[in-house]
Amino acid sequence: MLIRKILLAVACIVALSVIVYFIIARPPAGIPYLKPGDRVQDFIVGMKSSTLYRLNDFIGKYIVVIAFSTDNENSIKFRKKAESAIKEFVLPESSIAWFSIEKDGIHAVINEITGESSGAYRTLYSNIPKFYCFSSYPSLIVVDKKGMINMVYTGYSPTIIADIKKAIEEIPQ
Repeated sequence: MLIRKILLAVACIVALSVIVYFIIARPPAGIPYLKPGDRVQDFIVGMKSSTLYRLNDFIGKYIVVIAFSTDNENSIKFRKKAESAIKEFVLPESSIAWFSIEKDGIHAVINEITGESSGAYRTLYSNIPKFYCFSSYPSLIVVDKKGMINMVYTGYSPTIIADIKKAIEEIPQ
């Protein structure tokens, strides 16, 4: 009888834990998970000589990498790794546009590292569509020339640059 009560208590705890996990793990209402195959949403990514550049200005011409980060430890590790490897992505014959978007309080600082709208563009983070809201940073998106997401990468791994390269190589040209 005692064993039955213990098993029943354990089963209840497990069931309650699973329910709580799924409630916590669910994204907030109205914020979808990004996934490969989704079409990116447009937003302003820079300004040069009084000309605004939008993400859609790069779609069709380039494979786009968008890197979202904050001031957390993993974002800092990612930025250091990316800074040392970025030259491999911006060769003159490269067809890659890389945007670094750093969340800075209520602002976003956007840097297009590959040249067309070079320089930092500062805007309110709320100007970036909720489509791109992430629960952890760094987060990366690799977008093909048709504007479709091919890879979503959240968190830090020592293999992050190799993983980005692999995703880019697998995109049909």
